[in-house]
Amino acid sequence: MTTSKSAEVIFQAQEDMAQHQLDQARTRLLGLLPKIEGEPRLHDLYARAGSLLAQIDSRIDDDRQREQDGKRYQQFLRKWNETQFHETQFTGLDVAANRKLIQQSARETLAVFTAPGSGETWSLGPLPRILSQREQVEVHEGCYELLLILAGAVDQPDQGLRLLDSSVSLHGSPTRAYHLLRAACLARRGDTPAAEQERQAAERLQPATALDHFLMGKERYKRQQWGLAIPHFDTALQLQPDHFWANTLSALCCLGLQRYSEARIRLNACLQREPDYPWLYVWRGFASSHVAAQAAGPVEKPPSDKNTPPKDVELQFQAAESDYRRALELLEQKPDDDLRYVLLINRGLLGFQRGKWAQAEADWQAAIRLDGRRYQAHGELASLYLRENKQVAAIEQFSRAIDLQPDLAVLYRGRAEAELARPAPTKDQRARALRDLEQAIRLEKPGDPVVARDHTHRGRLLDHEGRNEEALAAFEAALKVVPDYAEAHRLRLDLLGKLKRHREVILSCDALLAQAKPSAELYQLRGLAKESLKDYPGAIADFTQAIVLRPGSAPLLAHRGELYLVTDAPRPAVRDFEEAIRLDPSNPDAYNGRGLARAILGDHQQALADALIALRMAEPTPRRLYNAARIYAKAAVAATADVRKTGRDAVLVVTRYQDQAVALVRESYNRLPAAQRASFWRDVIQTDPALTVLRRRLRSSEPAGPASSADH
Repeated sequence: MTTSKSAEVIFQAQEDMAQHQLDQARTRLLGLLPKIEGEPRLHDLYARAGSLLAQIDSRIDDDRQREQDGKRYQQFLRKWNETQFHETQFTGLDVAANRKLIQQSARETLAVFTAPGSGETWSLGPLPRILSQREQVEVHEGCYELLLILAGAVDQPDQGLRLLDSSVSLHGSPTRAYHLLRAACLARRGDTPAAEQERQAAERLQPATALDHFLMGKERYKRQQWGLAIPHFDTALQLQPDHFWANTLSALCCLGLQRYSEARIRLNACLQREPDYPWLYVWRGFASSHVAAQAAGPVEKPPSDKNTPPKDVELQFQAAESDYRRALELLEQKPDDDLRYVLLINRGLLGFQRGKWAQAEADWQAAIRLDGRRYQAHGELASLYLRENKQVAAIEQFSRAIDLQPDLAVLYRGRAEAELARPAPTKDQRARALRDLEQAIRLEKPGDPVVARDHTHRGRLLDHEGRNEEALAAFEAALKVVPDYAEAHRLRLDLLGKLKRHREVILSCDALLAQAKPSAELYQLRGLAKESLKDYPGAIADFTQAIVLRPGSAPLLAHRGELYLVTDAPRPAVRDFEEAIRLDPSNPDAYNGRGLARAILGDHQQALADALIALRMAEPTPRRLYNAARIYAKAAVAATADVRKTGRDAVLVVTRYQDQAVALVRESYNRLPAAQRASFWRDVIQTDPALTVLRRRLRSSEPAGPASSADH
């Protein structure tokens, strides 16, 4: 080969090197060297080609090493993200299951750049030269945080302390998180004084760097102090705008605070950096579905075609569906059963929020088939069946969920609700509901407002069983948790009234009215108590206040009319009864009340017309029959005034009225249970001034034997 040809090949190889086409340059030189080897006149060119080939091989080796180091760095970041994700515990999975995943993921990530020693000691060797200064800092801080994460996830406190000792060499000075983790390990080991010293050291530290603020925010995040965590994450982002996990955890805090629109905005920013991270789509889908659900309002039943969501709400639902679909596409590339399970749970919730209950049921059933060891899908299915009035199926699913997660109050609460939602719960079913409510109370966080509702439902069940004192204690326990819980107050006052503890009712109402907003219900309850104590003017005053607060209430007006009658004020009574009838023409008691008032005022014909309307309008109960008898008795007295004018005809009218009154009294008496008749005769019929004119005629019907107390 000629000298010029050989020199040209070497020159071309140098050009290839300059353009970093190393493989092409190497191929040229490997083709040249055998051709000029042994040629004395080409010895210098041969040496130049060999030297150039050695440089090329060195550069290829460097490139290969840089590529491997770059892959190691990317592997570190990917695994670090996975570890961070498992530590968020926002997957809906059990904490115990997450702990194992955290330990495995943290160790795998540490192994990329650090070497494990004996007894959970890790040391970081020299980092690849390819990494920039910023990337080297990222690895140092990442390994430091991984050791903190691992220290918080291991089972043995001594193991955690050794991991924390290893972390010291990776960070210039201990952080607040480091001291708090040492305190937790020492406390678990039983060294209380040392643990307290570490906690005090943590309190003395003020965050300064992005890592400091991130770790402080994460500490609050893990304690579900989301509102306190967000400012630290935001400060970390100000100091390091591309801090992916500060942005991610702040989004999760917003989800925890139900600030779904803000969470979605933050997740949008996360997805711009990590568009192939499937959990981000699951979280954003969850946020979008809740934005739509809040706008659409509560789902009581599946919507009909005539009741579809507004367009903007439907667009949000569709956005959530699109995110779940994208997450599933990514799952096809890299399967993850944990993610798929949570996605099915959340997509089922989306179906429920959209009123597509069959779709929701299908997703939750699919989640159970994927992993039947987790309780979430069973709990969601139970709630769906309860909403569909499938109480037996709901109880079955709640029971399965409880078997898998026996320390979750909401499951016992739900099963109790399902038992009580049966058309006619039996004594055994009510007893099971009572036990579940008691278990929910034991398991719930003390002071949580939901406990007040549990105590109230428990009190209602105890009242139903006649366990009055226990019921009162349950209502009072509810009020200790939520002092202004209206339902507990009402049921307690109702029970006190039923127990005839009227003075306690009045005192309780006095206290509530003095400290709270005036309530028509409280005035009504106090009025009823005063009525029972024969304080009729006080009762009228309270019912008047109740009517002011609840104008247009026919029952309140009718009851005040009855009180006016007791105080011999028939004219205002007529006005109240007439207004009650105008508001509710189907109220037979208002007609009876107006009839009695008219009879007292002497208008006996109109009075009897009202009595007949009342008797024809509704079931003639003993009470209504008796009230009609009183009208006839009073009408007889009113008709007596006509005797002087019309003579015999008026006498016949009076006699007919009295006959009808006696017949109605007897029918009312006979319709009562046998055990109540004697006391009704003694305490009501014999003492009623309206029946004075009939006393002699009724004597023939007087019962014999002991009386039992009963109300009419």
